Amino acid sequence: MNGRGGFSLIELIVAMTVIGILLMALVPYIIKTADHKARELGVITAVRAIQTTLEMYASRRIDEPFYPNTLEVLTATVNSLASLVSPAMTNPFNGKRYLSTVSEKDTFVFYLGVETATITPGLIIYQVSPEGKSYTLIPYGVDATIISNHILTGSR
Repeated sequence: MNGRGGFSLIELIVAMTVIGILLMALVPYIIKTADHKARELGVITAVRAIQTTLEMYASRRIDEPFYPNTLEVLTATVNSLASLVSPAMTNPFNGKRYLSTVSEKDTFVFYLGVETATITPGLIIYQVSPEGKSYTLIPYGVDATIISNHILTGSR
């Protein structure tokens, strides 16, 4: 500071340079974080729509099982009812439709929004009891981590 109580031109340039360097370091991180949160929100929206689909299916059932427990029934259910809830449900991380499903052989675990039974970002796992009385939907977000506060369950 000079004797007149103001800042010199050099001090202002140095301060602006420091601020610019900090912004250059922070802006990509902020944009990346916002993008990841938006993609996770897409997964959360899809898992809620799938839950609505499963509950619609169960409410229309008068015989057993209440929830789909085979790949064929699940695929037919999700394809027919999910289009009513959300016609363009796609995995925001890989662009695959949640209407496509794979399962592990002889299990009641179904992988929605992926081509193989592997844990990847945007995956939704549908686990159903063998008799179709209860289910759990587990959404996966960034870095293939579970979005734990959005695990949904249902039972009849």
